[in-house]
Order: sequence, then structure tokens, then C-alpha cells
Amino acid sequence: MRRALLPASLVLLAGCQQPGPAVARPYAAAEEGLTLVYINPSLPQEQQAAKRLQVRVDKVVARPDGATVVFKTFTVGLEKPFQALFVLKDGGVGLLSPDGKNEAVMLPKGFPETDAWTSGPSSFRVLGRGSWGRGAAVLPEDRAMDGSWVEARAEGAKPVRSLYLPGLGEVETDELQPDGRWVTVNLLTQFGFTDMPSAAPMAPAEAPAHKRSAKRKR
Repeated sequence: MRRALLPASLVLLAGCQQPGPAVARPYAAAEEGLTLVYINPSLPQEQQAAKRLQVRVDKVVARPDGATVVFKTFTVGLEKPFQALFVLKDGGVGLLSPDGKNEAVMLPKGFPETDAWTSGPSSFRVLGRGSWGRGAAVLPEDRAMDGSWVEARAEGAKPVRSLYLPGLGEVETDELQPDGRWVTVNLLTQFGFTDMPSAAPMAPAEAPAHKRSAKRKR
């Protein structure tokens, strides 16, 4: 059953320059069947559903070098789904190129025990630990709601700040507006596990139910 989404604010914890919590889980979704749904709350209400993003973990494969390859399917609104591959190793997260030869760094190795890095034209820095106040309305009680804030800047683009949680990755992204306000432009609103990928975004009543498994490490 989907929990109602309650208004809440994200709280940046004291000691913002301190590194994030050391956990065994990567800061990315990496459990087969895990399905996440995001919306852009800054859009008009009637546009949010049409541009809703659904992300499903289809398959997780271990590589001989110790890395994990995660196959994910992305669906935006009613558009045709597409798949992308991610490589997880030593706390880092990389987006694998279609030919499998290159990785675009999303999170560096050792994250969140890192300070700053660059990837392509963008520069990133860890701001510090953060608690996702909205998480209580979305996540099961056994899921971590404390993670790390990362700020990204690129020439010609608005600065953004994203909160990453262990076992999930990005759960909220805020964008700096010309008037100095930070506005949420990407927000996790549904969490669960599905047996098969869906070509269409889930309606609120159809959110996947969370399945507990004694084999999964929390």
C-alpha cells in the first residue's frame, strides 16, 4: 500500500563539511525488481504525471573484477522505455557507454568519503550529511533516510543539489533559481518492488508493495 505523501523539508545536518555515513550499501538502486517513481514538483499539477519518471532495476550482475553491473529500465510518462547500464565499484557509480568501453562518473570511488570531483563539463562537491524528511512518507521504516548532499555546477546551467541515500541513490534534487531560492525539480514519490517492468508510469493506487526478504541485507 502506498503511503500518503506528506509535506516535509530536507534538513542539512550539522557539520556540513563532514563526510557522509560509511555504509556497505552503494548510493544507488541495485536490487532486482526495485522500482522507483519520480516527479518534478515544480511543474504544473497537470504536467507532473505526463513527465513522471519510473526507474526499475531489471538485473544485477557481478563482474570478475569485483564490480557490479546494474541493468535499469527508464520510462518517462507514456514514452517508450529505454535501458541503461551502471557500474558499481568501491562506492563509485558510473554510467556505462552503449559500447561498454567507457564509464561516465556519477559518483566517484570512495563516495561519500570524498570532497570533490569532475565528470565531463560538470564539477561536483559533497556538501555534507543530510536527513530526508520526506522519506517517512515514501520509504519503509527499515530504509536509511540519512545520506549525503552533492552540489553540481556546469557552465551555462543552474546549480543543483541532490541528496543521495544508500541503497537508492538520488531521492531529491533542488535547483537554484535566479532569485536565490532552491526549488525541487526531481523528487522520489513511490518505492516498491515489481516482478515485471512497466511500460507506463504507475498510478498512485498501483504503487508496488514493499516485499521484505530475509536474504537482503539492510
